[in-house]
Amino acid sequence: MFKVSFWIIYLVFFINRNDCRLIDVIKSQPLVNWGNWGPTESCSPGHFAVGFRSKVEPSIGRGDDTAMNGIELICNDQKKISSLVGPWGNWAESFSICPNGKFLTGFEMRMERSQGKGDDTATNAIRMICEDFNILKSKESSWGEWSMVNLCPAKFFICGLKTQVEPSQGKGDDTSLNNIIFYCCYDVPS
Repeated sequence: MFKVSFWIIYLVFFINRNDCRLIDVIKSQPLVNWGNWGPTESCSPGHFAVGFRSKVEPSIGRGDDTAMNGIELICNDQKKISSLVGPWGNWAESFSICPNGKFLTGFEMRMERSQGKGDDTATNAIRMICEDFNILKSKESSWGEWSMVNLCPAKFFICGLKTQVEPSQGKGDDTSLNNIIFYCCYDVPS
């Protein structure tokens, strides 16, 4: 009953006022909650994410590490979407793409809890899951623990995202990407 009510509530103009879709949401477990939420970005109506790439700062040793700074999805119409992105690190040169025209349907994240007086990194890596259960990987650091797998409901595929990113803390401890919300849209049969 609750899930049906939830979907009805989300049967609204999603992202842009000309795009009305039935959606669901899957999100990271908020082990940390630093920073601001960026805008929601979505694939064009009737399209879904087929791959991704990540922006990662490699370990800098004894300095202030941020690890993962952003994620960019590519939709099946070649539209690229991202939400808020941190300033550190570099984008992967290419997108990891689901094989055989499959869509993204879930994810798991490697996240680090607050380190107290130690160096916090928050999100360290992400693995995206294709509808045929192929796993696409980002660059991965060794900090933190892997979350449980989060999957869209059956016949729903990832079609948008929103990210929480901590801005530069100046001389303080920076984390960059903290949390992600993925939007799952229903694949309406043709």
